[in-house]
Amino acid sequence: MEYTSFLIQLKQALTADNGPKLLLKLFEAPYRYNSDLHPFQIQTKMEQSFLRSQENKFYKFLIQCAENIVTNSFSNLNYEHINKNFKLSYLEKDNLPGDENQILSPEEIIKASRSVKFKANITWINKEKKELYIVNAKKYDTASQTEFLDFTFKINERSKALQNNYRDYKIHYILWFVNDFYTNNNSSLSEFARSISNDNFQFSIYYGSGFFSIFEAESQWKLIENHIQTFKNENWDKLLKIPNLNRDPETLEFMVHCSESAWNKISSDDENALKIRQIIFDNEAENSNYKIAMQRRNEVAVEEV
Repeated sequence: MEYTSFLIQLKQALTADNGPKLLLKLFEAPYRYNSDLHPFQIQTKMEQSFLRSQENKFYKFLIQCAENIVTNSFSNLNYEHINKNFKLSYLEKDNLPGDENQILSPEEIIKASRSVKFKANITWINKEKKELYIVNAKKYDTASQTEFLDFTFKINERSKALQNNYRDYKIHYILWFVNDFYTNNNSSLSEFARSISNDNFQFSIYYGSGFFSIFEAESQWKLIENHIQTFKNENWDKLLKIPNLNRDPETLEFMVHCSESAWNKISSDDENALKIRQIIFDNEAENSNYKIAMQRRNEVAVEEV
């Protein structure tokens, strides 16, 4: 991907629906912003929430770049993407009666049944070769010992679910740490990978561009990393500036056309909601987005009568 294309797509990712999304966050839980349980003013909490949201958007964009590289690598190899969020059920062998040929009662089936949810970042399948790839991306390898044990327990469950539902497939379960600077659990993860992998299930760990060695596309991810540095060096801080909800045209149109339930939260008489409205909508001045939206919604309501 050329830098110009990278920049256009990143700008779109960082600016789309910023005002409406922030507005909804504020009024979904106004008590989180106006509270005596933290030392910050409402505006400071708003800025914190917005910057956290922008960071998450940036990370999701990077994962999308990675998925595009994978897709391009597989364009002529009969691979296809599958749903990243899914649930699989299986029977836990340890909870089954000793005789495999025994007909199970409904109670025994319920007792042995397990249901596992998957929330992957990149997934693809080749039905001809009978290969399944599932990639979980994490920012850093910095998990504590407790977090590590919880993670390995979940992987073990997912391994059983996948092998029971894709019996004749070669399953590749990949843990990808996007940032390769921290490798705190590399030794423990590698040992766990050896213990859980078999002829049908392969658990692998990759760091940074190493993940793309699977597709001989490490240079493409290195290019993305270079684009990130160029973007930061060019100082695009304006893309991280919190929108003015009182003047933002996109926010105004959202308020005019949002659902009745969303509007009821925005216009609520709740003490916290009222305080937030006073701050972001200039004490509800007549030329504020709030007053204009209220007037336009009332006009629509009259026309529909």
